[in-house]
Amino acid sequence: MIVKILASKKILLLFINLCVFQLYAQQKNSLSQQFLMNIEIRPRVEYTSNYFLPPNDSIDPYFIITQRNRISMQYAREKWLIKSDLQEIHLWDENSKASKVGSINFYQLYFETKIKSLNVRLGRQSVLLDNGRLFSDAPWAQQGRAHEGIRIMKYSKYFSNDFFFLFTRNYSTEFESAYSPVASNRYKYLLINSLNYNNNHGFSFNSLNAVDFLENSSSGKLYTRATAGGRIEFKTKQ
Repeated sequence: MIVKILASKKILLLFINLCVFQLYAQQKNSLSQQFLMNIEIRPRVEYTSNYFLPPNDSIDPYFIITQRNRISMQYAREKWLIKSDLQEIHLWDENSKASKVGSINFYQLYFETKIKSLNVRLGRQSVLLDNGRLFSDAPWAQQGRAHEGIRIMKYSKYFSNDFFFLFTRNYSTEFESAYSPVASNRYKYLLINSLNYNNNHGFSFNSLNAVDFLENSSSGKLYTRATAGGRIEFKTKQ
């Protein structure tokens, strides 16, 4: 009788261990391999009267109707991920009688991997640094704003350090129109370093340094412009 009880206990313990191991394996697999998908439809109506123009009685106020249709997909593994944001910007004329496609484009399309303590991101990506004064993803604009290049990220408990090497290409006029997320970029090359320190006790330091190279369209000569700045913040509990 005692032998049977001991055997039953061993079988029960083995069964529990198998269940726990299987549950742990499922959780680990679900964390190391994920596919996410999101669909966004954002229409907007704007009333425009002499916008960007001096007062002019010959131009009547009118409505502008735009809509952003975006499909976002992300496939992530334990040490790398691929992200794709395909969007279409739709436009209506002033009388809302006809519609047309303003742009079909990728807002983001990048590959990110982890190399030791660094994260490296390659491709078209949005850039939002600090409070967005110099580099913002422009959420108000239907097309948003993105850049193409390489981003190297280093994160620790108190520090975050980002390096960017960005560039522009000879974009085609069909898919890189005014409603393209990269249409507003005027640089040929752009280098950025963003450093942030936060001690989690109300003190933080932010440093942002950028060098952009602008190309003369007629001569092809490159001109350099540098921007540097920082901010120190102290916050106290209310």
